[in-house]
Amino acid sequence: MARPGRFALLVALTLLGQGSCAEIPTAPRPVMALHGSVATPDGEPVSSAQLYFRRIAGPKEQELRVFTRPDGTFALNLNPGRYEIYIVPPYASGLADVHVDVFAVIGPSTRFDYRYEGLRIEGAVTGPAGVAVSNATVDFFGLTAGANEYVDARAKMSGSAFRVFLPPGSYMALVRTSNLDGLPRREFGWLDLTTDSTLNFPLTGRHVTGRVLDPDGLPMPGVEIYLQSSAASAGFLTRADGAYDLYVPDGFYRQLGLPGSAHPHIMSRVFGYLNVTGDITSDLDFSGTWWTGVVRDSPGGAAIPLASLYASCLTEPGSLFVTCDAGGAFRILVIKGAWHRIRVAAPGESDVELAAIPAGADSTLELTIEQPAAPWSRPAEEPGPTPALRAAPAAAE
Repeated sequence: MARPGRFALLVALTLLGQGSCAEIPTAPRPVMALHGSVATPDGEPVSSAQLYFRRIAGPKEQELRVFTRPDGTFALNLNPGRYEIYIVPPYASGLADVHVDVFAVIGPSTRFDYRYEGLRIEGAVTGPAGVAVSNATVDFFGLTAGANEYVDARAKMSGSAFRVFLPPGSYMALVRTSNLDGLPRREFGWLDLTTDSTLNFPLTGRHVTGRVLDPDGLPMPGVEIYLQSSAASAGFLTRADGAYDLYVPDGFYRQLGLPGSAHPHIMSRVFGYLNVTGDITSDLDFSGTWWTGVVRDSPGGAAIPLASLYASCLTEPGSLFVTCDAGGAFRILVIKGAWHRIRVAAPGESDVELAAIPAGADSTLELTIEQPAAPWSRPAEEPGPTPALRAAPAAAE
């Protein structure tokens, strides 16, 4: 015989249970403070290191980041769980980035204290005549022994010495200075490092010198002169007398001159190639073709003030950028015998371009931005015609 009273009671309890579950609030996940520190292998605190915490499983939170204090310590709030941690030391501190695969935060007493390990690599950088170089940066990159993990650690000079900490492995060392002082940018290696070591890197080579002259035969100060190859490169900012001094190891180099902001109306160029096997004197002459003119609008022929003009060489590396004066006038020096492209932009307007202009004798080059005639009718969704740049026949000066 059925017992309806018992069935009704079960249904009532079930409904009551469903209602109760829906009304029970979800407890907030606990948040706790994680404390820790970062230190060098010598136990020195690492200040301003960045630590990134990314949760591995469970609810995904936004990546958390914290910086170490001057004493190398840090603190941040996060939920319990498993995290991967990335440590990014300060730039050129001699320490490498670190990735910790798994770290479990399980209670308020959990700490993350990281102390770097590795070989102590120190040394010096010297220039010509063995003079100590104090503004160099030494960048070691390579693979650790056994695990073949990529490591990159960079150090600045502290006085006349550098110091990095690296796991045992095979490394290249890229050494360069921080300004255009003529010293070469060089790579050394591979270096098999298995114990603490002292390394000295000489930034020396053959002496390449000369003077840089403008089209009138006058010295050009403030010009960047470079020697470039796949093995080494060096740069120098010419002095008031236009002179430069570069030091590079033996090799085949491209010689490049950048007048830059000191001479914006003169086009940069490659002066050819040097086969350096000994000391060399190489004077450089920025002669070329002068183009003088005015940028005008059409119809009407009104001068366009302060138009931007960019010229580039089509047959060899070379470019310049100038702003026309209030009367739309410009005067630029391009590479003689080469073909060029000119791009002009009126203030607030899009660029217009004129390609394939040969540079022969000094010339007057009148540039006109021709506005297209408006069509009688055009669907609104179709783009309208664009302006064009026209050059009047150049008159030799």
